[in-house]
Amino acid sequence: MLVADSLVAAGWHGYDETEYERVIDRPQGVDAFAVGAGAGVLIGDGVVRDDSWIEVFASSDGGFAAVQAAGADYAATLRAALAVAQDYETGPTLLAPSGTVVVISSASDGSGDDAQPLAPARPGPDPRDHPWPDAGAEYGLSIEVPAGSYAVSGTWYTELADGCYARWRFLPDAP
Repeated sequence: MLVADSLVAAGWHGYDETEYERVIDRPQGVDAFAVGAGAGVLIGDGVVRDDSWIEVFASSDGGFAAVQAAGADYAATLRAALAVAQDYETGPTLLAPSGTVVVISSASDGSGDDAQPLAPARPGPDPRDHPWPDAGAEYGLSIEVPAGSYAVSGTWYTELADGCYARWRFLPDAP
């Protein structure tokens, strides 16, 4: 999954085999990923879940977290992943000058015929379980955030007592 400012993501061409090879060949890590003249962050841990299902949680300070989780009690695993105070790896700064961040499949384009349609982020209850994605649910996510920069950190595959998770946090930098 690619996380980028909406203006940067529009220049992503993941449907192109050459670009997608860059995604597949990259080493695991929280790092900036060149997208046209800008940069985004690639997230996703195929060990936690191989279906790329990622939950996104917003905080009152404008930050957000993306979590992949698996466990017998999905809701408890998500809560435990969000409660961890520190990530293993710090990464780049994500610039979001437009005030809109998108989360899209890295295998699609950011605009044009091969782009994922974007669904607006909306508040909802904490997920109780992890159903398999609907085959027709081919949407990316559009998140309205305060325009600015975000410190990025991440935790890859991490075991819990009854599950596992991977988490990426995007915290607004102080003005």
